[in-house]
Amino acid sequence: MTPRPGVREYVRLIALGRPPVGWRTTDVTTWSLARLAGRLIDRLVVPRISRGTLRRILREGKVS
Repeated sequence: MTPRPGVREYVRLIALGRPPVGWRTTDVTTWSLARLAGRLIDRLVVPRISRGTLRRILREGKVS
């Protein structure tokens, strides 16, 4: 499944340490792909997302 365009930007912002307001991510300073996927699913941004898809989104956005 390909994530909708807005999801790509969410993923990049979270990985860069600039999550949406109200996400309370101060407990996380370094994101693993599994933790990022879990947070996106918990926040109902996506129903499911693989680590491979996250990896590709981050690579395309030049986020390491």
